[in-house]
Amino acid sequence: MAAPFLPAASAHAAPSVLFAVENNTESGGAMMEPIALWEGNRFTAPPSPDPSISDVRKDGRLNAFITRYLSPGRTYRLLFGGGVAGTVAVTGKPEVPEIVRRPKVRLQTRERIAGQVMALATDARTAGTTNGSTRRAPTPAERAQALALARAAYRRRGLSPALVSRMAVRNLTAVDVDGDQKAEMIGSFMIEVRARADVPGPEHALFLVAEPNRNGYRAALEWYHRGEEVTVRRRKLVDVLDLDGDGMSEIIAHTLYYESWDFAIYQKKRGRAATWRTVYQGGGGGV
Repeated sequence: MAAPFLPAASAHAAPSVLFAVENNTESGGAMMEPIALWEGNRFTAPPSPDPSISDVRKDGRLNAFITRYLSPGRTYRLLFGGGVAGTVAVTGKPEVPEIVRRPKVRLQTRERIAGQVMALATDARTAGTTNGSTRRAPTPAERAQALALARAAYRRRGLSPALVSRMAVRNLTAVDVDGDQKAEMIGSFMIEVRARADVPGPEHALFLVAEPNRNGYRAALEWYHRGEEVTVRRRKLVDVLDLDGDGMSEIIAHTLYYESWDFAIYQKKRGRAATWRTVYQGGGGGV
C-alpha cells in the first residue's frame, strides 16, 4: 500500500499543486486535473486510487488530497502562456469512482480556453507573471517554418514523401518560453495510415518544440511515436510556466495512451549546450 498522503498543517508548509485546465463542451464543460505537487525543483505525483481498496471513497490518502485541494469553493490562480489570466473555482466534488480527481470548475478569464487549448492553475503565489500571456497563434511565416521542421522530423524517421504529405496539424502555439521577446513554437502533428476507410493503421505522432535562431527556427525537441491500436500514443501541449523561478518556463505536456493518460514536464536550463529533458512524468489516470 502506498504511503499515506498527509495534508500539511499550514498552507506555508504544504507543497504547491499544479493543475491542467480544459474546457470541452462535449465532455461536460470546464474541469481541471492535478498534474503534480511541487516544491522548488522537486515534483511528486498526486495520489491515485489505491488498487487494494475496492471503494475509492474509503481511500484515505486520496480523499485527504481531495479534501485539501479539490473541495467545492476552493479557488486557484489561472495561468495561460506563463501569465496570470484569471481564476478557477471548484464548483463540484470529483466524480467517484469513475473520475476521482477531475472536478468541474468555473473559469473567470478573458482567454479562450477550449478544445485543444488548455491552461494551468495553481495555488503557488510566485508562479506566473502579471504582464499577461505571451501565448498566441503563430503568424503565417512562423507556421510555415514549424510545418517544414515537422516534415523534416518525419522524413528523418524514414517516412515516405507520400506519407509526409498527409501530415495534419493537431495544434500549434507560439509562446515566449525564455523571456527574450521571441516566440518559441510548440506543436502536435499526426500522420494516420489507413488500408481502408474503416480499417485503422499505424499513427505517427510528433510533438515538436521549435526555437528561434539566426535562420528562422530550429527543432529543439522532437518526441515521436509510431503506434497501432493498443500502442498508440499522442502528446500535446498543456501550457508553459516558470515553476522553479529561474526565468525559463517549463513545458507541460499531456500524453494520451490507449486507455490512459499522464503528464510530462520538460525543463531546460540556460546555456548554449542546454537541451530539453523530462524532469517529471505522472498524474493522469485510466486502466
